Amino acid sequence: RVQHGAHGSACLLRVSAVEVIGRRCVDLISKCDCQVLTTADGGLELKGATLETVSSESQLSQLLSRVFAARATEATAGNSTSSRSHMIVSIDVPSENQAPHADPARRDTFPI
Repeated sequence: RVQHGAHGSACLLRVSAVEVIGRRCVDLISKCDCQVLTTADGGLELKGATLETVSSESQLSQLLSRVFAARATEATAGNSTSSRSHMIVSIDVPSENQAPHADPARRDTFPI
């Protein structure tokens, strides 16, 4: 759920979604190639990935539906819509005191 910030300000989320197929990485928003890099401190960087800003639950739902539909699938003997890839969805929730020069492509990873 997209909620408002502590002072009643709108909470904007920045979303990126990439698909990793073997050694190839594709931005599911722009359909361009990108890179998934691991930083020295173990963080995740999606280099070249589009960050799309959403401000409502509806916008987030529409964007996620669009990127799930863009994912490559093909039938296998066990599953008619099997995916031969991995998908990484990153949702950035900027804090109110985040430095304006902070790199939005830099990500920390958290298991779900």
